[in-house]
Order: sequence, then C-alpha cells, then structure tokens
Amino acid sequence: MAKTIVLAAGKSTRLDGECKLLVKADGKPVHKWHSDAWGEKIDALVQPEHVDPLMNAGWGGLAIGLDTGGGPARALLEYMDIVQEQGRITVVYADSLVKTPIDTPGDWVGVSVAPGRVWDYWNGFDWVRGMPTFRVCCGIYQFEDGALLLDLLRGIEYPDGGEVGMTAVLRRYDHKRRLERLLIEDWQDAGDWDALKKVKQ
Repeated sequence: MAKTIVLAAGKSTRLDGECKLLVKADGKPVHKWHSDAWGEKIDALVQPEHVDPLMNAGWGGLAIGLDTGGGPARALLEYMDIVQEQGRITVVYADSLVKTPIDTPGDWVGVSVAPGRVWDYWNGFDWVRGMPTFRVCCGIYQFEDGALLLDLLRGIEYPDGGEVGMTAVLRRYDHKRRLERLLIEDWQDAGDWDALKKVKQ
C-alpha cells in the first residue's frame, strides 16, 4: 500500500516555532493544502506538542510526534521504521504546497523554477537584464521501493547535533534506481512568513 508522508517535525525557526501545518497560506491552513492535494489519509511527522492541535484541526491521517532532530533524512528514517512500507513512499516537505494532485508513477524528485529577482546576467549568448530561471528541488519526492529506501536510510551516518538533508538519500537511491526529475509547475513555497504572504489559491 502506498504512503504519503508530510515532514513537519523541524524546529520551524523561520516561522517562529509555529507548526508548519497549522499556519495559513492565502487564508487556508497548510494542513488543508496538503490533504486537498494528497488525500485525507496522508501521514505527518510533527513536533510532539503539535500532534493534538493538528488532530483537533481536522487532520485525517496519522500524526506522529517526533523530536529527535537530525534533519529530514533522520525524520524519514524514524517514519519508515514505524510504518515499514515496502512499496511507494511519497515524501512532501510541509512548506511545499501544490494545488493539483500528482499521480505520476515512478521514482522522481519534484523540481520547479526557483523564485528569483531581476539581475544583470550572462544567458550564454549575451548580457541581459531579467530574472534568471533554474530548476531546484522543491521538497517533493517519490520512491517506488520503500524497502530499499529504508535500507539506505539506515546506512546513513547521522552526526550528533547535526542535520542530514535529503541530498544524502537522493544520491544513494539514484545510484540504485534512477530518480527522474519531475517538473511541478504549480509548486509554491511556504517556508517563512514572507513566502506565506505570496501563496495564492
């Protein structure tokens, strides 16, 4: 059975410690953005003190309280150890919002055009003024082989007091199974108060 997990167990320093799933983006709670896009039965990893408020706000899936630190790779390891999913796992950062459900099969990393501003830059042919565009990972991933993912997560060294990002996971998984880059055109960043103000339904 496929699983979708929203990672929201970080310290949320850019949101002054607020639960990333309980803040609002364009008047709509972020947890609702996720349940609308991914379904009512998705799971969430949050700080322990955010479990009850999230459930009371109407979260329909599993909510797990986690305060181990260690970054998204460590959080994903803790989740995978709990659910023991062998098949498809879709991983979504809490501050990565989409309007349209993504049902593309396969192993992939979601990418989108990075928000930018106007610069003078070399476009490969000439000096121009404008907004350079390049694609960045937008915090949405899909892994078809949950057993392999768990095995790779267990093989990563997690330093005390440090964080391990998803790059370590992606490198290892891509070496075993090719991770495609999936363009997600309606991705919106909700990672800080300024970004939340720019989100549009």
